Amino acid sequence: MIVPTMLEQVERFNVDLVGIKPPNNPMLLSIDRMDFRLGHLDEELAEITEGYADGNLEDVTDGLLDLIYVALGTLIEMGIPPGPAFEEVHLANMNRIRGANSTRTGSLGFDAVKPDGWIPPDLQPYLTVARDELVTLAVGKSLGITLDTPGSSDKPKILVMGHARHGKDTVAEMIAEERCLSFTSSSKFCAKKIMWPLLHTYYDNVQACFDDRGNNRVKWFDAITDFNRPDPSALGKAIFAEHDIYCGIRSRREFNALKNSGLFDVSVWVDRSDHISPEGKDSCTVEPWMADFMIDNNGTLADLEFNVQQFVENNL
Repeated sequence: MIVPTMLEQVERFNVDLVGIKPPNNPMLLSIDRMDFRLGHLDEELAEITEGYADGNLEDVTDGLLDLIYVALGTLIEMGIPPGPAFEEVHLANMNRIRGANSTRTGSLGFDAVKPDGWIPPDLQPYLTVARDELVTLAVGKSLGITLDTPGSSDKPKILVMGHARHGKDTVAEMIAEERCLSFTSSSKFCAKKIMWPLLHTYYDNVQACFDDRGNNRVKWFDAITDFNRPDPSALGKAIFAEHDIYCGIRSRREFNALKNSGLFDVSVWVDRSDHISPEGKDSCTVEPWMADFMIDNNGTLADLEFNVQQFVENNL
């Protein structure tokens, strides 16, 4: 995804190269620093204007991109990750309608205006919480869930891991049935929440997108990785907010973030390596040794049922 990558690049430039350390709590810049930032924005606007006057497409393009770069860097220096707030503004803008604004001339009919009852973006939530909490807030709002109330606290949170076609979903369904837990696979969750919005022009519906996942494992892996920037636990938080079992985690970085955050109680690896080869690391970077328990799926279905029952009775 281009936007999260762009935001990460701008932040890396400001932090690693310029040496800016963003504050954890959003704040206005000092007068001198804001004057510097506004002056820099004015420079880029002047470059755009001059480039256009000279008929120089490259200078106009460079100026527009630099303007975006400086504006994003200003927000980052203020302690505001632009991504979540940008999403809020985008959603509000998509509720506008096409029309002409009398204060803006030269639209040629290509502009948007506020209809009656239009609701402006609510940016206040992003300005009143610590910077490291903003991503969690944004994920919850974008998925329509409340991340700070992830369900019943007396039910265990379980990660079910393993390579493709090794039986993870079957094991997760068995555990869910044994302990009356809520279960979803990351593939089904991501098909609806992440991949369908990204690939909807290629498929007729969400189910078709989900069914074709085997032909696009690397693309799925990359998209989910982008979703987890800059918070690698974002997807796990979203899933555990609605379910007790998260089946199909594939990223080592995501696994470590979830484990360090204490978002799951136990992790299980499902193994069928006697019959099906492991995936490559371009689509799965978690490994068996990371899991707390191993469930063998190299025998019959009856063998698997027995192994799962033994795990549940002794560990949940």
